[in-house]
Amino acid sequence: MAPIAMVRAYVEKIVLEMLGGEGPLHVDDDGSIPVRRGSAVYYIDVVDRGENPALVRVWSIVLRNAAGGRALLKALNDINSRILQARVYYADGDVVMSTELLADTVTVENLSYAADAIGSLADRFDDELQEHFSGEKSFEGEDADDEDTVVV
Repeated sequence: MAPIAMVRAYVEKIVLEMLGGEGPLHVDDDGSIPVRRGSAVYYIDVVDRGENPALVRVWSIVLRNAAGGRALLKALNDINSRILQARVYYADGDVVMSTELLADTVTVENLSYAADAIGSLADRFDDELQEHFSGEKSFEGEDADDEDTVVV
């Protein structure tokens, strides 16, 4: 198992490659790499699990401060039944979508696939969920194009 600092450096390198090699890459204070897709932002994190293999987590807060309740949980369950290799859930007032990869086996290709899935699904469902359950998307107004862009 590689030291976590090496894993983070490797993940940053492949994220930069995944985004077309354009820098600089912004890394938040908590180690998250934020990337915009349309009206959504997804994050790429390395999760240190101690004795267990590290994970690369790709996640997005699809909607902040959503009006919870049974109807929202039913809507999220419906979304979960229609998507593959990701999950959406309600936590602390937010709708979150995420997936994980084993850090030891992460490549540009499988990280790109995971990022594309989370980014496009979050961008797709944020409008629909906001319409029915209020809350805030990461970006309001006109969506940016479907290209991923580093958030600074």
